Amino acid sequence: MSKNKSLNWYKLDTSAKIYPAIESSRDPAVFRLSVSLTDKINPTFLLKALETISPRFPYYNVTLKKGLFWNYLQQNTNQLLIWPDSPSPCERIYPLLNNGYLYKIKYFNKTIALEIFHVLTDGFGAFEFLKSLIHQYLFLLNKVPLKLPGIIDILEVPKEDEYKDAFLTVLEQEKDNLPEKKRTLFGNNKIFQSSCKLLPKGDYRVITGIISITDLKKVSKKYNATITEFLAALYLEALIHLQALQIKNTKKHYDVAIQIPINMRKHYPTKCMRNFSLFVIPIINPQTVSNLGDIIAKIKAFNKSNLTKTHLLTMIDDNCSLATHKFIKHIPVDLKNLFISYINNTKGSSQFSGTISNLGNVSFPPQMVSHIKKVSFVPGPSPHEKCTCGVVGFNNNIYISFGRSTKDTFVEKYLFTQLVRMGVQVKLESTL
Repeated sequence: MSKNKSLNWYKLDTSAKIYPAIESSRDPAVFRLSVSLTDKINPTFLLKALETISPRFPYYNVTLKKGLFWNYLQQNTNQLLIWPDSPSPCERIYPLLNNGYLYKIKYFNKTIALEIFHVLTDGFGAFEFLKSLIHQYLFLLNKVPLKLPGIIDILEVPKEDEYKDAFLTVLEQEKDNLPEKKRTLFGNNKIFQSSCKLLPKGDYRVITGIISITDLKKVSKKYNATITEFLAALYLEALIHLQALQIKNTKKHYDVAIQIPINMRKHYPTKCMRNFSLFVIPIINPQTVSNLGDIIAKIKAFNKSNLTKTHLLTMIDDNCSLATHKFIKHIPVDLKNLFISYINNTKGSSQFSGTISNLGNVSFPPQMVSHIKKVSFVPGPSPHEKCTCGVVGFNNNIYISFGRSTKDTFVEKYLFTQLVRMGVQVKLESTL
């Protein structure tokens, strides 16, 4: 990118290619990040902050266009908008009603939220964008300096690595080290999925548990597990019990599986601000476990064999095959979308019972921390899983948010109740 000229359009990154095909009112492919401040939000200053930082993130200020063979992102110069928050988070984003933009900045009381279409980025990129917005907002209120370490400098020119397809970059770097082709992204396993009835379209409810990171680490350590492994095991245990409630005949029980996104920047350092995440899916046969420790042991064994460079490279290669296959890339986009939607429904989302996405501990410069009360991460609704979990840590607390498309709260109640039984204090907040 030249210093004085942004790109007029961008190819969708490798992961983003599926989202225009699967996006719907039931599965909007939107996730939410929010930061609650100590003072009530001033919408005038919030809009000014957004307008100030937006030139630094040209790859987010785009609209989705349909080409002959692929969708693409075209630069959008329409007026930026901010929105009062709505009762139901992670709503489908209609570009026509949003001046073409694929994200929304929302505000309510003391909270600023970013809801963003997954076609643009993953949790890492979205949070860097939100951090920049919060910083600029506080700067306009004369509460922090213009430049702070750990915050993207809005006066800098965007680097090419920020908007390049990091998956294709890795493939090129590792072209001499690629393992033999082995399909890893899709399967034909019979996996349990909740039969709870869905709420009306657009009704999405959230329960967040606020827990001391120190307390959670202490109980996780008893099982020799990371926080993600420990919470994933509790989630799987809840799903095993939910299946027992919904399917009385144990002979008809399926395996349970949980999708765990992996931030690939930890394996291949990059400045990428678009999608650069994969996922692993531990699968548990309920008949082979008798307690939480058994589930954790299986997750740890699964991670040991699947979070290897060889396996991740195989997944990257497989993930990129849709974009690089000589035959597929010349199929018209409408036919591609039908194929992608079919694969997602039959061999994609059907392969896991739930999702837990841990963004890890997010940090702000000390000058900003005193103005921030809490953070939150809510994955979007899914008609397949019906209940998903987002985890993020900040300032000695961890925030565990369950978003659900059903009235039933069994999974989140089970997980939080088990934590309390283990001696962990849990403060609950709900949109109910």
